Amino acid sequence: MPNRRACFTRARVHARLGPIFAAVAIAMVGLWTAQPSRADVGDIGWTSVCNLSHSLMDDPIVYPGQPGVSHLHDFYGNTTTNADSTIPSLLAGTTSCVNPGETAAYWVPALMYNDVLKTSPSATIYYRSTTVPVSAIKPIPPGLVMIAGDSHATGDQPLDIIGWTCGNGLSYPEAPICGATTDLQLHIIFPSCWDGVHLDTADHKSHMAYPDLKALTCPADHPVSVPRIMIILHYVGVHDGTKVMLMSGPTYTAHADFMNAWDPATMANLTTTCVNAGVNCKVADNVGPHMTFDQKPANPTGSRSATFAFHPDEPTAGATTCKLDSRPAVNCSSDTFKITNLSTGSHTLSITATDFVGNVGVTAYTWLIV
Repeated sequence: MPNRRACFTRARVHARLGPIFAAVAIAMVGLWTAQPSRADVGDIGWTSVCNLSHSLMDDPIVYPGQPGVSHLHDFYGNTTTNADSTIPSLLAGTTSCVNPGETAAYWVPALMYNDVLKTSPSATIYYRSTTVPVSAIKPIPPGLVMIAGDSHATGDQPLDIIGWTCGNGLSYPEAPICGATTDLQLHIIFPSCWDGVHLDTADHKSHMAYPDLKALTCPADHPVSVPRIMIILHYVGVHDGTKVMLMSGPTYTAHADFMNAWDPATMANLTTTCVNAGVNCKVADNVGPHMTFDQKPANPTGSRSATFAFHPDEPTAGATTCKLDSRPAVNCSSDTFKITNLSTGSHTLSITATDFVGNVGVTAYTWLIV
């Protein structure tokens, strides 16, 4: 464990939410009163899951129209995000998020571990209430852009903005040592109080402010409360924070950028249905990875051998296994499977894989040898 003193943060509330299931359907679970308790406020809202889309040395907020000028970023959400992105171009793009209306763009500095690039396969993104009454919280306005954290920080940032964790509810301003089998996570929290006028400002921050989490109110000069965004990134295989560097610098320079290109109707509906109603909405589905075959035997075929090549439709965790007919399953994590000396008749190959939230998917192919 790290030598720095452990600090509890509000992220601990979210750590109790349990596994987040990647899919499109949103299920309502539990109703809260119109005036929720202080402990309940942070559990009101909805959750997004967005797969890693791409990495570029671009930043359309800080360096618009200047490709390759920024440090390397990992992009989640909108699949078209680059230095030339605008809100209209993003709205016309596609998304890596499970909700097709979430064409918003999120990006974070790329991470190096032992001098090797590591990425979080997906981002879990919480949209939550932070003020009361929750019925007064407004949708994030279309076209709003903002930055959380400071890429030029020279020391630790506040834990209610940037927090590195080992997934146990304890948060640190710099990446800790999590142990040989525990992965490092990064939590980044955006401000949720808007001045009600500007969609952006010169520093990309002044039009936004953080709420008073004791009074559960926004400051007078930023009176419009919107859902708070918290991004959680899970760096698989990254265990020792002393060996981590960000492309922006030390781990205390963590930050994230956001361009609100959500479909406006979807954003408004989620805010009304989840936040204003005092409901905890979760992204709920138990669909595991599905394999697309890049190569497979013809059906029917006269060949007594078979070669398969395939790839999953989402990131997978652990081993992928292949099972031919009633034979024992074998590891096929190379995304290939070959077999010879097959008998005539029908054969079935079943491929099993698990995603990062524990959903198991089985893909089968049956063919006939004549």
